[in-house]
Amino acid sequence: MGASPETACPACGAETWTPRAAFADVPGAAVEECPCGMMRSTGLPKCEDQYEDQYYAGGTGARFAGPAESLSRWFRRRRAGAVEALHPAKGRVLDVGCGNGALLDELRTRGWEAHGTQVSRSAAAYARDKLGLDVFTGELTDAPYTPVSFDAVMLWHVLEHLEHPTAYLSKCRELLKDDGVLVVEVPHAGSVATALGGAWGMNWDPPNHLWHFTPGTLIKAIERAGFGGRVLTQWSWEFSLVALSQSMLNRVAGSRNTLLKQLGASTDRNCALLAGHAALGALAMLSAIPLSLYGVAAGKGEVIRVAGRKNQ
Repeated sequence: MGASPETACPACGAETWTPRAAFADVPGAAVEECPCGMMRSTGLPKCEDQYEDQYYAGGTGARFAGPAESLSRWFRRRRAGAVEALHPAKGRVLDVGCGNGALLDELRTRGWEAHGTQVSRSAAAYARDKLGLDVFTGELTDAPYTPVSFDAVMLWHVLEHLEHPTAYLSKCRELLKDDGVLVVEVPHAGSVATALGGAWGMNWDPPNHLWHFTPGTLIKAIERAGFGGRVLTQWSWEFSLVALSQSMLNRVAGSRNTLLKQLGASTDRNCALLAGHAALGALAMLSAIPLSLYGVAAGKGEVIRVAGRKNQ
């Protein structure tokens, strides 16, 4: 993972990109758009160990502090249910970018044989050492898994972070059984929150997000990798209301994702800053509820979740 995405569009293969927007808080960075509608961020700063201490807390692998982390584990249970709805029979599951292993741990308790990959050494170590999970530290493309050996492969908010998403999707197809299912969820680049927040929208998230998908471009990307795909939902209990509220806060405050950063497990908290943004966030949430319902109805929800099946 890094700050310079591949030049070819993962949705159509073209290499023609047109500047679309810039980030006031990230000098030199910009969003570019392919004629097919796919977007990417370029000129982002290169961050060594990007997904270590600033992303996961050492020792626990947690993303958030206290109640926020407990809530995130409830969301993982909902993700497990979504996977089982697509593949009711228990089998071997691979979570690409598995974080601290909370989702895999939940699936294991439900009878799945759970495996994962994670580039963060601290998060992977927690999943292995504390939860006893089989987690490979590094990129999926380097993982020594046997082809055609998994019943389900999942990428929850991972694809947008990757320098080479096409290679990852191709590897997923290689690893899946013929009757297996691919589950991918990413932020929606054409969402209501993105429209409200403009360049301050939460879903852009520089320097972490390199690619920005719409339902059409995400389906095209998995089809190029040899899958047939369909959109499942544009709603997420985990992201929809948060993306709208945080995007509105970002635009008003002229700062990026401050509330979420202050809630992070690895953050040195500023209590006054946290309290101020939390109060504003509560007010923004009142608007976020009807806006999120409108977004889903209008095809402008905050996430895109798709299921893919291998083309034979």
